[in-house]
Amino acid sequence: MHHKGDSIILLVGGEKSSILTALLAEEENVIAVLLPHSNSREEKYYKIQNICKLAGISIYRPKKKELADLLKELTPQLLISAGYPYLLAPEHLALSKININIHPTLLPEYRGPATAWYVIADGKTESGVTVHYIDKGMDTGDIIYQQKVQLTNFDTVSSLMRKTSMIEAETLTISLKKMRNPGFEAIKQDETKASKYVGFRKPEDSLVDDSKSLKELYNFIRACDPDRFPAYMIKDGEKVGIKLFRLNKPTNEGDFL
Repeated sequence: MHHKGDSIILLVGGEKSSILTALLAEEENVIAVLLPHSNSREEKYYKIQNICKLAGISIYRPKKKELADLLKELTPQLLISAGYPYLLAPEHLALSKININIHPTLLPEYRGPATAWYVIADGKTESGVTVHYIDKGMDTGDIIYQQKVQLTNFDTVSSLMRKTSMIEAETLTISLKKMRNPGFEAIKQDETKASKYVGFRKPEDSLVDDSKSLKELYNFIRACDPDRFPAYMIKDGEKVGIKLFRLNKPTNEGDFL
């Protein structure tokens, strides 16, 4: 059970400043923010670092092997992971009373990292955000709360990530309120509905399989990031890129097809 005033450590990967802002607005006791050691100097972390500076919250950038010692020193009562790239091992989880994760799909579907590509490629009409307890598995813990977002045939990885990012903070704050209810019970994940673990994308994953149906190819191509992992085919030994676009795209749909 979570109590107002419990010491919280927020573990962040990516631009998650809205989550910290929401926690502070709810007067939660955030004592530290942990950023990835490898890329925490990148521009996407500037905003959350500025919020920490103004609020007097300590920022740490531990290497994975340093994480356990840091948690022992800080003695948090609640760990909140939001896109943190390090998998929390049992030794880390034992150092906090409660451990929760914010996951950008409707679990038990699409466990693991880099899920947005798979959601779009599979032609899903909805996705969302799940807040769940962390256990020894990969995104297998009991579900505290979920919120959905609707998807169209013109959504892309970028638009899906934007949509889920916009509801992460609210999903978390609702979850924390539920956790303060003495009668609250989390929901076990239905393993019969679980998607297989999905891993990080590789450039070769964007090779188009021309044996697929037109509908499958459409979803596959729009799921490929045209900048980082463009869809392609092989013609006369050369890679030929493939990009979809709408001829009459509305001006307010910048990250859609």
